[in-house]
Amino acid sequence: MAGCLAAALAQSVFTVPIQVSDSLEPIVIAARAPSTGELFRQALHFSDNTLRPMRYVEARWLLDAADWMKVSYTTMFRGAHAAMIAALVLVFVWALRVETWLDFTAAAVPLTVLAGLHTTIGVMREAYPVNHYAEVALGALTVLALARGRPRVWGGVLAIALMALNLLLIESAVLIWLVIVTCALVGLPGLSRRIALAATIIVVAGFDVITFTVAKLMLAALVGLYFGFGFLIAVYQLMRKLD
Repeated sequence: MAGCLAAALAQSVFTVPIQVSDSLEPIVIAARAPSTGELFRQALHFSDNTLRPMRYVEARWLLDAADWMKVSYTTMFRGAHAAMIAALVLVFVWALRVETWLDFTAAAVPLTVLAGLHTTIGVMREAYPVNHYAEVALGALTVLALARGRPRVWGGVLAIALMALNLLLIESAVLIWLVIVTCALVGLPGLSRRIALAATIIVVAGFDVITFTVAKLMLAALVGLYFGFGFLIAVYQLMRKLD
């Protein structure tokens, strides 16, 4: 059932045209960069109000993969989007832990919600060089699936790596940190509270160091980012003190 749904959604996503207005610039920049490392370093300073270097790095990875596999860039970028949506459905089922026929029957309901929810449509239709929102959703679901499994060292490392990778892609990836902390607090066996503490330190300390020291973003510019209402209130209060 999940395989059929994943295949249908992937095929639909594969036919979505690439958004030229949002995709052309990072693709061109990624293609002209001398190396992936140099591209990442430069991308830290591309904007005064956003920190999204992985947007360009992932575009470079797909360009290199297309050249290596000798396929068109359109096929590679749309194929990556389709594969991500298929993986989203399959990881969702993995997180459900379907073991009995009753579980199988009940799983049809959340699968239908996943495919038909109005917010899911926006996730699937988005077509940046790499589908940011789908990648964040996939990361959050993977963390949940890991948390519901047996405790493993590599599981915690993978959860933190997914969080860090996505935080350098788009700001809403802070949701992955929230999933890690919530899973640890409710006692899911796969993620310990030490992992949650490590993730919190990375988010707080890393945000401060990378955002203001490495990338040197302007404090006022952060007001326009979607970190949440509480974050905006804190930024406004800090700006008043600085004045």
